[in-house]
Amino acid sequence: MTYDVQALAYHVLYASDVGGMQTEWSADVEATPVRGRIDFSSVSGKNVFGSGDYALFDNAGAIIVRPQTRTVVDVAPSVRAALSRAQYQIAVKDLEWTVETLTEDEVVAGYHTVHCRATATHRLEIATSAASLLKPNGALQPISTTVADYWYAKVDGLPANPVTPFMAPGLNKSAGAAELVSMWASIAAELEPLGEAIQFHTVIRVKTGEIENVSRFGGVVSNIHRIRIDPWVLTAPEDFFASESDGVDHARWRNPPGE
Repeated sequence: MTYDVQALAYHVLYASDVGGMQTEWSADVEATPVRGRIDFSSVSGKNVFGSGDYALFDNAGAIIVRPQTRTVVDVAPSVRAALSRAQYQIAVKDLEWTVETLTEDEVVAGYHTVHCRATATHRLEIATSAASLLKPNGALQPISTTVADYWYAKVDGLPANPVTPFMAPGLNKSAGAAELVSMWASIAAELEPLGEAIQFHTVIRVKTGEIENVSRFGGVVSNIHRIRIDPWVLTAPEDFFASESDGVDHARWRNPPGE
């Protein structure tokens, strides 16, 4: 029996510059209330995916599907990555943050948005399991300032974090210092009534003495429209094998959601 389901479709553009390492990609998304798919194209820079790959995502996790190598890769942090992070302990000091509304009438992708800005500052102390601190006592400590602009709109059917739905909040709860995770969760909860961010731009400045490193991230959605799709496009082929999965069970991705 063949059937189709309603989905929300849209296009995504994303770009980042971290320490001079630039990444750009575009993709097309098809999202249903229970599962979605994002097909990547025009990928440049270092990514876990390439042109022709796609990701499947839901509110519990995500995988990358690589047709060229007939493999699937889990997006969640691996056991090895968690052990590596455990070797480093980051102490967040003097954390301060604010959220403000800048405008309420900017149009993005044909939708009226609320433009909000979150600003956060803090100092970092980095320790390892082998040494008390990477820098000796009295040394200058990095001061981080993050300015994140979001354009929120209420669009029925948009997945969480629509620019990068395969990395939606909740998929990587264990990543990062607890204080920062808690802060961004509070910011997300405060902005949640506004809908979803269909455009964002984030600048992170880390200053140590006179040296400043700047990272930039940004993305936007466009061409939002409704379509009907075959639910089997929301699956990973049965004969594709798991790669670098650290024992993650991919069986649930082999069939359409609800089957």
